[in-house]
Amino acid sequence: VTSDLIPDSSDSEAQHVLRTDGAISHDSLERDMLAEIVAIDTEAPNLISPDDATSVSDGSTAPESRLHYVTGDATTVSQGRGFKVIAHVCNDLGRWGKGFVMAISAKWPEVAKEYRRWHQSGDDGFRLGAVQTVIITEQMCANGTAQAALTNASGGLAVANMIGQHGIKTGSGGPPVRYNAIGEGLLTVGARAVELAGSEGRTPSVHMPRIGAGLAGGQWTEIEPLILRMLTASPNLEAYVYDLEVWDVSYEATRKREEMRQEQN
Repeated sequence: VTSDLIPDSSDSEAQHVLRTDGAISHDSLERDMLAEIVAIDTEAPNLISPDDATSVSDGSTAPESRLHYVTGDATTVSQGRGFKVIAHVCNDLGRWGKGFVMAISAKWPEVAKEYRRWHQSGDDGFRLGAVQTVIITEQMCANGTAQAALTNASGGLAVANMIGQHGIKTGSGGPPVRYNAIGEGLLTVGARAVELAGSEGRTPSVHMPRIGAGLAGGQWTEIEPLILRMLTASPNLEAYVYDLEVWDVSYEATRKREEMRQEQN
C-alpha cells in the first residue's frame, strides 16, 4: 500500500510526500524538486541481508579505508562530496529532547516533528531497526548554519532517524542500546544513501556522531563493526564519524577507554 501526499503549489501547508512502500518518492532527485519535496521512507529499498553483508565485493576499496574519523559537528556535514545522509539513533518511545537530536532540531526543527508524527501515527513500521529518512530542503533551514550545511551537501542532504534504542534508561537488562537494531538501521541507511545519490557520479556519504555510544550507553567497539558492515554492503559509500574533540581513534585506544568506563561503572 502506498500513501502519497503530493504538495500542491497553491497550498503552503503541504510540505512532504509520504511513502510507505519503501520506494523513493522522486525518480531522479532532480534538484528543482528537492526544494519542494520532503521524502519520508520507513522501509529499506533493495537491502542486502545482514548475513550476506560481509561477502559483498565488487573490487571497491576496503570498508576500513572508507570509514573516516574527523573532528567537528556531524550536522555540518563538512566532509565528503555527493549526496549526504546524517544518521543518528533514536529511541522507540517517541522521545526527542536530549543529546545529538538537539543539534538536529536547532537546524531543522521539521525533522523532530516528522519523527514524532511517525511515532504518533501508530504505524507498525515504527519499531527497533526501522529508519525514517527526511530530505532536507532550503525551506526547512532554521538559520544560517543550517543553510551552510545544506550548501556543503551540494548533491543533496537527508537526515536518517534510526530506531536503535529501547527505552531511555539503563535497567536490569542493561543500557537501552540495541546493537542488532542499529546494525539493521545502518544497512538501510547505506542502501538508501546510494539510491538517493542516483547517477550523479559523486560518492555518497553517511555522517554521524558516535551513534549508540552516548545516551544509549553502547560501546564503540561493538558499533564500529556495524558501520564497516554497512560499508561492505554498500561498496560505493563513505562514512564519517565526528568527534567534538580530538580522540585517539585506534582500536587499542578505544578498547582501553571502554575498559576504563566499565571499571568506573
